[in-house]
Order: sequence, then C-alpha cells, then structure tokens
Amino acid sequence: KVTPGLGLLWFGVRREWSSFVLALAATVAIIALTAIVTPGLWADWFALLTGSTGSSTVPGSIPIPLVVRLPLAAAVIAYAGRQGQAWLLPAGILLAMPVIWWGSLIILAAAVALRREDIEARFDRLLAEVERRHLRRLSAERAAVSSG
Repeated sequence: KVTPGLGLLWFGVRREWSSFVLALAATVAIIALTAIVTPGLWADWFALLTGSTGSSTVPGSIPIPLVVRLPLAAAVIAYAGRQGQAWLLPAGILLAMPVIWWGSLIILAAAVALRREDIEARFDRLLAEVERRHLRRLSAERAAVSSG
C-alpha cells in the first residue's frame, strides 16, 4: 500500500535503520503473501492507483488527485522525520491515502494525541495564569473594600 511505503521515509530520514529494515521486511512479507494468495488483487490495486492520478477515484471523495497529494505526503513525512515531529505523520498518512473520504479527516485527530503532553502543558500554564489574575483581582478588591 502507499501509506506504509511512504511511512518508511520516517525511518529513512531519521537513519533508524533497524526500524526501517523491520518495516520494509514486514511490508515485503505482506505483499508477497497476499500476491501468492490473491494475485489478481495487486493488479486491481495498481489499476486503482494509476487511475486515480489525474482525478478523484470515487464520487463523494475529496477531489484532490493522488498525483498531487503523493509528493506532498512524501514531503510532509520526510520533514516530520527530519524534525522529529511525529504529530505531522497523520497529515502525511492522510495525504497518501488513494481515496480520501470526508470521514478520513478523523485521522488528523491522531496529531492531537501525539501532541497531548504539549497541549496539556500549555493548557495548564493558561489555567495557572487565569488563576493568578483572578487571585490578584480578588486581592485588589479586598484591599479596596478594607481601605474604603
């Protein structure tokens, strides 16, 4: 499939060779096994991919051709790997899908999960700042009441 193939970029640009080889071996094993069990499906799959290069493959899907999305997906995944920004992987995976349905956008929720600690830390800092301001306001109000 396209998405796991591009996922190999993550390990390649990070020079994580053992993970790269393991992922590549798993991908090749799955391809080999399925080609033996159902050889015609791979021909159908490549026909779908080549047929979707110039337009959306299915009515009701997001009409951005695969030929446009695939290089962008590779760039996003390579950038994410180089920068160590795993939260960008869901965007690359979404772009690499042969057909993007509107419901496929839910994949982007994984980006939030991958940034959870950072988001929680920022939210905690925001709440602490709101609490500090509230306490200052209360203190100022009490001071005004006691001096008034």
